[in-house]
Amino acid sequence: MRIAGNLLLILLSLLTVFHILVIQGVFPYQQTWGGAIEDENKVFVYEGFAIVSTLLFILIVSVKLEYLKLKSFKRAANIGVWAMVGFFTMSLIGNLMAKTKMERIVFIPISIILVVLSFRLAIGKKKLDKTTD
Repeated sequence: MRIAGNLLLILLSLLTVFHILVIQGVFPYQQTWGGAIEDENKVFVYEGFAIVSTLLFILIVSVKLEYLKLKSFKRAANIGVWAMVGFFTMSLIGNLMAKTKMERIVFIPISIILVVLSFRLAIGKKKLDKTTD
C-alpha cells in the first residue's frame, strides 16, 4: 500500500507540473481535455481545476499514508481515496473517447496506472505498518 501511495504522489506531482506547463504554453492546450478547450481564456479555468484537484489528491494521499498527521482528516482521506478511484476511472473513460493522439497514447496508460494505484490505496489496511504492507 505504501508503494502504491508513493507512486501516486510521484505521478500526481508530475501531473501538477504538466498542467502548469500547459498554462505556460509549453504543451498545446488543444491536446488536453479531449479538445474541449476552444480558446486561451478557458485554459486557466480547466487547468486551474486540474491543478487544484491534483493538489487535493496529493493532500488526500499524504494523509492516508500518514505523512501528514491530521487525525481529524483521516476519515475524509479514506473517503477521498475512493473519490479518486471514481475520478480517475472517469478520466480513463474520457481519455478512451479522446480525439487527440496525445491523450490516447500518453494519458490512457497513465489513467490506468492512476486507477490501479488509487484502488490499491483505497482497499489498503487502515493502519500503516511497515512490516505488513
